[in-house]
Amino acid sequence: MFLPAGVKLLSYYLCREKSLVSLFIGIFVAHAWLYQSGTGAIEGALIGAAVSALSLPIIYHAARSLGLDVFRDYRIQPAHWLHLLIVALMAALINGVGLIASWWIIDGQPMQLSALPNFALGDTLGAFVFLLLAMFAFRWTRAIKRLRIKP
Repeated sequence: MFLPAGVKLLSYYLCREKSLVSLFIGIFVAHAWLYQSGTGAIEGALIGAAVSALSLPIIYHAARSLGLDVFRDYRIQPAHWLHLLIVALMAALINGVGLIASWWIIDGQPMQLSALPNFALGDTLGAFVFLLLAMFAFRWTRAIKRLRIKP
């Protein structure tokens, strides 16, 4: 379960293209620090961060070209949570391919595509749990506000 996938989904949903630079930098630093510590090669981190940061915009624009607005304007009508999870799953598949490619560059050996379902499941489950936690947090803050307001 990879909870940062939910952070990535929510930040892109709320801020669209404005979030891409910060997503790229955060993913690049995490990728270089966690996966490549001590190797000195940054090509794998660059590819992994670029694919991971661009996976949501790719899915979003592909869906829009088909006439589907999966990320409606949340101020007018929020997207259904199931739509967000479907987008998270499709983006996780793209992200998994990017991770496999970046590992190939780091290790020099191709990673098996059989790891792709694991990446997709971890990202999608992480996005689901993150959205669930966010929903409960917002409900809790609304309940606290209602208790403090006295007529």
